[in-house]
Amino acid sequence: MNEVKAMRQSLEQLANLLKFENVGGGGTPAVQVVLPPIDSDMLNTILQTLALTGMSQNPNYRLTIAVLAGETVIFPFNLPGGYYCTKRTPIMFYADYYDTNITINVWVDEGYNVTPFGMSVYPGGVITVNFGEFWLKKRLVTIKIDNKSIRDTNITFEVNPSLVSENLYRDWYSPIIEFTKSRLNDAAVLMGGTAI
Repeated sequence: MNEVKAMRQSLEQLANLLKFENVGGGGTPAVQVVLPPIDSDMLNTILQTLALTGMSQNPNYRLTIAVLAGETVIFPFNLPGGYYCTKRTPIMFYADYYDTNITINVWVDEGYNVTPFGMSVYPGGVITVNFGEFWLKKRLVTIKIDNKSIRDTNITFEVNPSLVSENLYRDWYSPIIEFTKSRLNDAAVLMGGTAI
């Protein structure tokens, strides 16, 4: 936890570097903003570099699911207790039989549909799903494979999640995001815009 406190102090020092001023006393304010990285994948890379044992993990999961012709399989992929997944990209799917009548849907936690129109299994290799706005996963990822084709298929999915302990997310990850949002709102308001 000392590492988290040290990171938090560094973040507070960074906050002191921000300067908002009107040049020459009038007109549009000149805004100089120094921001920490807000991209979740960049923050995950920083955590990997820091190698905080027990606070973040980056395992690789690969699983094949047999889906019989005319069947639907729903697979709940539970996250390890005490960890959140903060990776935005990607979860990859492979099939041994390609048919547009085989579709994949992915949900996050309490029903956030990452693939609202489904993803058809088509020739061409890997099917990649980007979690986008649903990059934070607190409980599970649910995969639904609907095989309306006339043949059985095996669907393999592979993912390399960035798992962050709940404490690290609460004490380090989330404050960086909120700090950045606050500073961007300040800059927007100073330039005549609106905070979100």
